[in-house]
Amino acid sequence: MGGQGARRKRNWRHNRPNSPYNKYRADELLLRQRRHEEQELRDAVLGAVSCAPQREELERQLLGLELEGRINMLKRLKAEQADAEAAGE
Repeated sequence: MGGQGARRKRNWRHNRPNSPYNKYRADELLLRQRRHEEQELRDAVLGAVSCAPQREELERQLLGLELEGRINMLKRLKAEQADAEAAGE
């Protein structure tokens, strides 16, 4: 049975600047933000693709990449779509 002293010790240990607990929480927060960014980019890019075969091809390409690669590819595709829209106007 842990008392108040055990709780204080745990809190002290977790509040240290370089504690593994804080690093884990920061990593999880960053990963959540990156996944959210990926989902927003995916919705924007794939929503603009009208034909199903092209959309399936993009999905297949995205499946083979890591998170950072998917985000970079989606950013590039979004920029290309913006350039195409600007040239079309």
